[in-house]
Amino acid sequence: MSTATQHGAGTESSVGTITALVKSDPSPGLGNVSVARLPEPTPGPRDVLVELIYAGLCHTDVAMVDRDAAARGGYRPSFPLTLGHEFVARVVELGSAVPDMIGNGDADPGLQPGQRVVGGSHVTCRRCSRCLSGRSMLCENLKVLGLDIDGICASRFVVPAVNIVPVPDSVTDETAALAEPFAVAVHAVERANFDQFPPGYLPRVAVVGPGTVGLLVQCALGEYPVTMIGTPADADQLALARDLGATACLAIGPDDSVEQAFDVVIEAAGHHSAVATAVAACTDGGTVVCVGLPAQPTPVDTADLARREINIVGSRAYDLSTWKIMGERLAAAPQLERLISHRLGFDDFGAAIELLRNRQAVKILLDPAARTTDAS
Repeated sequence: MSTATQHGAGTESSVGTITALVKSDPSPGLGNVSVARLPEPTPGPRDVLVELIYAGLCHTDVAMVDRDAAARGGYRPSFPLTLGHEFVARVVELGSAVPDMIGNGDADPGLQPGQRVVGGSHVTCRRCSRCLSGRSMLCENLKVLGLDIDGICASRFVVPAVNIVPVPDSVTDETAALAEPFAVAVHAVERANFDQFPPGYLPRVAVVGPGTVGLLVQCALGEYPVTMIGTPADADQLALARDLGATACLAIGPDDSVEQAFDVVIEAAGHHSAVATAVAACTDGGTVVCVGLPAQPTPVDTADLARREINIVGSRAYDLSTWKIMGERLAAAPQLERLISHRLGFDDFGAAIELLRNRQAVKILLDPAARTTDAS
């Protein structure tokens, strides 16, 4: 990865400039990604200027760097593009209309200079039928930070006030940095509709895929007993799932089957074979929630679904309303911090991408002020 600055990430050369991780053009790879010095952004009336504490990286960031089929088909960026969409930050300045937004309930009253915040990466119109019906992740005018428009891997950046919420004082910066993918997991659990079960019944739950999203789903399931299902190659992740409280962990090969049947199966592996595993592991009348995004089309035996009355439900990210409960959910999940495998600096972005590509990391945090690698 090239660099366009002589200073470490997060170190400003003069008043009014920031450092940011920028992909200069749409060609694939890390050769056009650099740590660049840019003018400090000014918040619009309904925006908030924040200072980054940590950015989180996920495989969507890898897809954008590589410009793979998922990135090319799912997003419409203009370049140069500041990368990143997972963050914990501190409020620097409120846009001129934000106090009025707070007064009429359109923004959280906790948004004040110095307050730590987390938030969603979806910039929505809040006017279309999908936004108005509580499905903002399907907004007809959706733009995603770091994927369609400039993202959050910058020492300072601007975010819509409606997207962010305060972080409770009891939550560490590291735990808060996992808020965005944790919100994805929380929404997936909501989509499973546990209210369908009668009082006193403890549903049998499985998660397929012990990657970052699967482990976060396990944490989002709270007190429900969870069986984590992976492959023999997932030994380390299954061990972490067990440490995080999974009731059972199964490593199944391509010719193996899951003997127990589950009322709810949440597929989080993002591989077409995992969808088949999830459906096979689901009991008659049960629910399969698909969170993963397989790169290949996934054939499904609809006759089997019909005979067994299995519900297959898609789950995409979260609605903006999900963030109203995220402070409480983060405060109740300090174990999230155990998913962090690496803390790196902006200068280490290329190494971070390689770690994710090679499945050598669970969750990587980028510290904009760091100068040296900390692989703790």
